[in-house]
Amino acid sequence: MRGLRHLHGAGAGISHVSRELWQELQCRNQSGAFYFIPLFARKDFMSSMYGVIFPTGAIPLWFRGRAFPLVHDLFIFDHPEWFPQRFLQRLFTTRSFLYGLNRAEHIFAVSEDTRRSISQYTRVAHDKITTVYQGVVLSRGEQQPVNPQDYFLLLGTIEPRKNLSFVFDLFISGLVTRSTRLIVAGPMGWGNISIPKHPRIEYVGEVPESEKEVLLRGACGLLLPSLAEGFGRSALEAMKLGIPVIASDAGALPEVVKDGGILLSLDDPSSWIISMRRLCEDVAYREMTIRRGIRQAECFSWEKTVDIILATIKSSC
Repeated sequence: MRGLRHLHGAGAGISHVSRELWQELQCRNQSGAFYFIPLFARKDFMSSMYGVIFPTGAIPLWFRGRAFPLVHDLFIFDHPEWFPQRFLQRLFTTRSFLYGLNRAEHIFAVSEDTRRSISQYTRVAHDKITTVYQGVVLSRGEQQPVNPQDYFLLLGTIEPRKNLSFVFDLFISGLVTRSTRLIVAGPMGWGNISIPKHPRIEYVGEVPESEKEVLLRGACGLLLPSLAEGFGRSALEAMKLGIPVIASDAGALPEVVKDGGILLSLDDPSSWIISMRRLCEDVAYREMTIRRGIRQAECFSWEKTVDIILATIKSSC
């Protein structure tokens, strides 16, 4: 496998994935087979590599080597309204992205849902797309105490796809237990999403990884009302920490959460209220949900992901 390189990607969730994937590759790098190189490296140098992993999924138009993109989602094709781009910019972005995937040596998808989308929008044979999922690295470790307080947590970039207004309406209705609060944490994205000024809703803005884990450990549960997720990293983080997850049954969330959390339809808001109340009031139910979540989280690790990636690249080259 000598000569395999990794390119670091930008972006909120993708930057975490890039860093953690690279860390796992480095753990296996006794022979010096893997290198991190930036996108602005010399084109002739990069094109001569044994293979290059592109953790953002996007392959530069000029690249002519063996490319192995890690694709997170293709939402821009199904829901262009979720992406604040002008028409020509979106056209260039989507065409160049598909061009790269169609000439990739092999494609890695972070979920079966993403794999199906790749098959739908590209000419790539199904056997040249492999689902590898993701792992997660916790900055404070898994053995820190969990101290649930009287709040639920919404976590992630504030943008339309996250469907946060669904949960805002539940709390404003007053049907969740009276003392329970909602904490919203994450950077402001696009779409002019308004956080309601309400005594039970608190927006704390973007928080560092260590503080994010503190918020998770203190929550009654993590709420994920997303309209779609390519993977669902925050769900995995919560389950790994022993925090109950209530998530929509959209996108890849059913793959990641399964019976390790509570999957609900966005068409049935009353089921969300009932589930939140039960997590707050029924100790046995909460403990059962936590146990299932921890067990489900054990199905995912960067070790497993990298094993599949390296084995697939070796067989492809």
